[in-house]
Amino acid sequence: STKMTISHETAQKIISMGDPSLNVLISITSINMTSLLEPGAPSSIDRLSNAYYLKSIGLKVSAFIRPIIPGVTDREIELLLKELQRFSIKELVLGSLIINTWIMKKIERLGLHPLSYELKSRVKSIENHKLKPIYSSDLKQAIKKTALSLGFLVYPSACAANIVSHGQACYMCDYG
Repeated sequence: STKMTISHETAQKIISMGDPSLNVLISITSINMTSLLEPGAPSSIDRLSNAYYLKSIGLKVSAFIRPIIPGVTDREIELLLKELQRFSIKELVLGSLIINTWIMKKIERLGLHPLSYELKSRVKSIENHKLKPIYSSDLKQAIKKTALSLGFLVYPSACAANIVSHGQACYMCDYG
């Protein structure tokens, strides 16, 4: 899983010396707010363009929509899925947001107060250093329903995407 782009040289090494069945998960949260939410990462369009290149040379690629940020990712989901289709990405994994007090302070410093209130309503408690997942089942189900209606394959977990790309099965968890 990566938010960065993979160079042509590294991609060729993965194919020739690594695992050509590897499923590269391209993490994406937003199309319109990437520079605000992920200032050190390439734009979402650059990541998707890179994903298209990786697919063109034979690597398997899925979108890892994570973290799902309430009021951001869910509001942009139709645009995000449209962009995934444009770059021929038809498989995805949905991932929750985890927060702690440091992350909450960062969100508040960005001036995203409505988001801050929403996140606080979706977590039982926020501790200093311990990361806690927000409640996001409702968001995931809505996104999954939309994605499935557009013909996407939605994996239940990141490891499931990689297991399928290797033509294997797993019984270590409830996903099967």
